Amino acid sequence: MFSLGRVQTDGMVNRSNKALYNFTALASLFADKPMRGTLFYDHLNPTQSLSPGEVSQQSDKYGLTFSLLAPLTPVPVYFEANRTHDKGSSVERVVDNRIDRLSLKLDRALWNVGTTHFGYNAQKQVSASGSSKLPIQSSHQIRTASARRHPSQVGERAAIRSNNNIAYSTQKYTLAGTKGKTPKLDDFRFLLNYRGVHSSKWQSFANYFFSDNRQDERATQVNSAIVGATWTASKNSGLSASLRNINTRAPQSGSHTRHRWLGALRTCAAIGNWAK
Repeated sequence: MFSLGRVQTDGMVNRSNKALYNFTALASLFADKPMRGTLFYDHLNPTQSLSPGEVSQQSDKYGLTFSLLAPLTPVPVYFEANRTHDKGSSVERVVDNRIDRLSLKLDRALWNVGTTHFGYNAQKQVSASGSSKLPIQSSHQIRTASARRHPSQVGERAAIRSNNNIAYSTQKYTLAGTKGKTPKLDDFRFLLNYRGVHSSKWQSFANYFFSDNRQDERATQVNSAIVGATWTASKNSGLSASLRNINTRAPQSGSHTRHRWLGALRTCAAIGNWAK
């Protein structure tokens, strides 16, 4: 589609003379093989607007995916890398953003008790967007994240279920024309979750969470734990008791907060037709 346009507002003129088109291409490689992949390319033109302050933009995205499966490897591997580039302009604004993404995933079944999932993601963003009437400072932002998840169950009827998560992420940011980089952000999280079904009436649960967030000299640590049990007397009645403890620390300020709940007890019961 070829587009011509002209808008004049308060003496300000915005003209457009562009060829707009959408295009998508996809190529599959070794589709039925244990080693397979795809190549893709997308070119998109969002709906064009000529109003001042709004942007006529085009977006290009291209990349590849790759999978390595059994019997070539006992651990299935999934990989993807792509780049997205958005460009556009209006009377008042310029858009120029480029994002590179990379992801890696691995899955491994552990006998009959569960599966371990590992993932890694990285993203780099370069931006030169801003006002068309002012000098534009380009910026760079890099983010990385990795995580491990292990859901498992024991027993023919999944009498014991657990889910363990470990995650770590970092972030860096740089602004052109400034000295050095902003402080690097590091974030670590750990979660352990357990649930047990001991009979048709009794269940138990436990949860532990830890996080450590650091940026320059600032740091915050959180420790949280809960343990409890539930008893179901009937469809509409039961009891639940739990013990909780939460500690939050900020060493740079000497802050230390504790929250504790001991012997929390909850009951539920349905009366007459009010039960839902």
